[in-house]
This record gives sequence, C-alpha cells and structure tokens, in this order.
Amino acid sequence: MSARLKQLLAVHGATLDVLHPKKLGGREELLEDFVSLVTMFARRLYGMRSVENRRRLLAESGQSPDCGGW
Repeated sequence: MSARLKQLLAVHGATLDVLHPKKLGGREELLEDFVSLVTMFARRLYGMRSVENRRRLLAESGQSPDCGGW
C-alpha cells in the first residue's frame, strides 16, 4: 500500500484489510492476464469451429440445423 494512501486512511481513522493479497509481481500478473486472454480467445475460436462443423455435418446428412438441438 502506498504511503499516501496509508496517510489518508490514518487521518480519517480508517483501516484497510486485504483479504486475499496477491503475491505476484508486475511481470507475473501481466503474464497471468495474457494467458487468460489467450485462453478466452482460443475457447471462442474453437467454439465457432464447433458450431460450423455441426452445421456442415447436419447439412451433409440432410437434416435441418433447427431440429438438431443446436
């Protein structure tokens, strides 16, 4: 916590309790965020491919996409 924030809290008689402190440095936190973003976009990409494949398979089998439950 910064010195300025500590001083501001002390002036007003307030305290700040951190329930789950992060022990990561700036670099580790940035890497964690980057991995989360890559994971999210990969899930979306594979989800879109899955939908396209389902539609293609249904079209090849002569079924309507609406009756397949997707």
